Amino acid sequence: MTVSNQTNKINYIGNGVTTEFAIPFCFYVNSDIQVYQLKSEEEKRLILNDDYTISGGGSFSNGGTLIMKKAPDKDVQITVLRLVPMTQEVDYRENEIFPAKTHEMALDKLTMQIQQNAEKLTRTLTLSVTSDGNPDEVIPCIFNAKASASASAESAAASVKEVYEYIDGVKSQGGLIIQEAKIEADRAAGEANRAVAATDGKANISLDNLSTAGQEKFNAKAPFPKENSGIGQWVVTTNANTPSGGTWAYFYLGFTGGGSIASGYQKAGITAGGTQINSNSVSAMLCWRIA
Repeated sequence: MTVSNQTNKINYIGNGVTTEFAIPFCFYVNSDIQVYQLKSEEEKRLILNDDYTISGGGSFSNGGTLIMKKAPDKDVQITVLRLVPMTQEVDYRENEIFPAKTHEMALDKLTMQIQQNAEKLTRTLTLSVTSDGNPDEVIPCIFNAKASASASAESAAASVKEVYEYIDGVKSQGGLIIQEAKIEADRAAGEANRAVAATDGKANISLDNLSTAGQEKFNAKAPFPKENSGIGQWVVTTNANTPSGGTWAYFYLGFTGGGSIASGYQKAGITAGGTQINSNSVSAMLCWRIA
């Protein structure tokens, strides 16, 4: 017999129905065949006569058949592997007729041993043929690199989580600040209206006309007057238009040609930047940007 097949292993995928699988390489005895099952990433070696039987084989066989006692489930992998003992049992005696068949079987077994070692080598870590590295040093480095990469990935994931939590916090806090600013603007507008009433309709508004609570709110949020930019900016306009951009709380007064407050031309509220509050050409308006 010759060993013409260069492999000693074959894989099959179960379908829940098939129980017979071809063994396409020669083997001498059934115990030379090992069968493994891979199911849900768990590898298990099956037992001859308990989990499966084998037909065929022998000294001049080119293969045989694996017969499972239970059909492998769908997508379960079955691996059939030939492993012969690493022994040489042929004993030649002087002056005897040369035992050609026995000699050929010994060569076949030697070839099978070489094949199973070659198959095992394909599953091992090897260095480049030009490398002078020591595998005993390289392998620990690989495991260390894997551990380091895993730790870095976990750290990066934690950092990303912190960033998202920070963004969520900023969004939440920003929304709360805007809401508080709108509430304060409403209160400031109310204080301003009361200040106008306290001056018998005159336009000479000052902090002294506000209540103590109102003065504290003005001083805490945006000291009066305050010229800056962005949220918290205070602006006095004379064209009845809120400044462009953002959202503004405003207090508006329109005047007659004689300088007194025109009837019905007193307004307070919240609106978008660039909004015309009134068309009266003679006016004064206090604006506070809240968003």
